Amino acid sequence: MFVGNTQIVEFFKGAIDSGHLGHAYCFAGLNQIGKRTLAKQLATQILSTTLEKLDSHPDFHYIERLTDEKTGKLKKDISISQAREIKSRLQNRSWLGGYQVVVLEEAELLNEESANSLLKILEEPSAQSVLFLLAENEAALLPTIRSRCQTFYFSLVSKKEIADGLVIEGCEEERAKEIAEISWGRPGKAINYWRDSEKLNNYYLEKDRWEKIIYQSFSERLTVAEELFNEKSDFIKNKEKLQEILDVWTILGREGMLKQIKSDTAGILSATQWSQLIDSLREAKNLLDQNINQRLLMEKVLLF
Repeated sequence: MFVGNTQIVEFFKGAIDSGHLGHAYCFAGLNQIGKRTLAKQLATQILSTTLEKLDSHPDFHYIERLTDEKTGKLKKDISISQAREIKSRLQNRSWLGGYQVVVLEEAELLNEESANSLLKILEEPSAQSVLFLLAENEAALLPTIRSRCQTFYFSLVSKKEIADGLVIEGCEEERAKEIAEISWGRPGKAINYWRDSEKLNNYYLEKDRWEKIIYQSFSERLTVAEELFNEKSDFIKNKEKLQEILDVWTILGREGMLKQIKSDTAGILSATQWSQLIDSLREAKNLLDQNINQRLLMEKVLLF
């Protein structure tokens, strides 16, 4: 499901219809806002195929972080070997005689070597090739890479657009409105909540937990951290689960900050304190990708 950001859709409709596609585009915006969905939809149009057949299309290449075979965790960056793979594929002629399309996920995680290798591809682009770089933080890309890409910034999507999109997908109208309300402008999150009732239930569990945390003392919050990592509890089994929790808390933190900004009276936290807490939650989520003690990380988050 792709909804919202219609100006970006209209741009590419014109570019594809007129045959004036560029070689490299950067899609920048929050995770689950639609960057990958649109990139794949555009790939189907460029390659004249369907979404169901796209991943097996010989001229479509999707690059994402690899999993470390020893630890089972995602590697921290896009490796030089992956960048060379892109270069190798684009240097060869397409299998079907038309375009080749590459979608690079989390492009901001290119390391120095892989970024420089990708830069060479952008400096000498192959004919009939299109590269989509997807990034939550495009500022982390090399300036020389950014300068060779046309960047599109994805905005948060309205609740109505998300709800209408869910209804089109088959969701009941009232449930669609409920889910759109808690998705914070991100269609991908809305789809996940609709298709996975466990994730939706976890959202409400974390909302209840959050509303208690805000009014607790630090010592009481440490008890919450203890609960999260209790070996007898299966609520958190891995890093991905903890990231989901931090994501929910970040959304609720934003709601708290907006309410405080609009309020004429003092709240449990000032707008500045809310902002600092949100920054702390974001930092914690980013640090989870590193080899860091998760319990200590959560205790730091709860220190406000």
